Amino acid sequence: MTNCGRLGWVTDHTDYRYSEYDPEAGQLWPTMPDCLLELTTGAAREAGYPGFAADACLVNRCLPGSRMPLHQNKNKNKNEEDYSAPIMSVSLWGCQWPFSLAVWPANRAPDAWLMLPPSIGI
Repeated sequence: MTNCGRLGWVTDHTDYRYSEYDPEAGQLWPTMPDCLLELTTGAAREAGYPGFAADACLVNRCLPGSRMPLHQNKNKNKNEEDYSAPIMSVSLWGCQWPFSLAVWPANRAPDAWLMLPPSIGI
């Protein structure tokens, strides 16, 4: 796992959060490639998020049999849902894998779909 963009997803023994710095390298994350920024901006616009520009990209390498944990659009500090920016999954190549997203209301079962590369889930 790695990141690119202005922010990266990090976790340690105390917390999980977005950070401007790669904790292992002690440097800023690499710049997000223009082609990925254009792809996500266009997809977000089509999905009803005009003006969205991704500032973080978590990169996972998925092997056969891989699963992604449940994703949530939640502000962990306020324990409130935050729908101001989409959670977007871009599958470029490799194997198919299940993706699930927590939805509102909280007592409803998560939405789930099978990501088949190449595809974008928003």
